[in-house]
Amino acid sequence: MKTQEQARALMTRHQQMLKNRQRSILERSSHEIGLEMINPLDVKCNMN
Repeated sequence: MKTQEQARALMTRHQQMLKNRQRSILERSSHEIGLEMINPLDVKCNMN
């Protein structure tokens, strides 16, 4: 594997890990305040 390919793979993995971490934080925070996560772009308020 060339150096550029290794760098690209490393960066891609790093970006995916960051996305997963941000999503986890968002889901945890939304759950704490009573929001239901339908998908990453759709948040539904569950105030019943």
